[in-house]
Amino acid sequence: MFLPIVIILAVAAGLFAARGPWLMYGDHKQRASAMRKEIKSLKDAELKESEASREATNPVEMEEKARRMGWVPPGETPLK
Repeated sequence: MFLPIVIILAVAAGLFAARGPWLMYGDHKQRASAMRKEIKSLKDAELKESEASREATNPVEMEEKARRMGWVPPGETPLK
């Protein structure tokens, strides 16, 4: 009679003790996911910045952009 109660209490204590690492694992998993998202957003921002910098320094793209905005080089007539 006494032995089944001890076994049930031991199993309950084991389950309660095993709960801690799983909670820590879940917290670690959430932090890792947040870090991955932050790193991805930083990489995306860096990529956009480098692309904008490349566009700003590329003379062909600068001229194309200026022409789209209505600039015409001296000696040329605008197309209508």
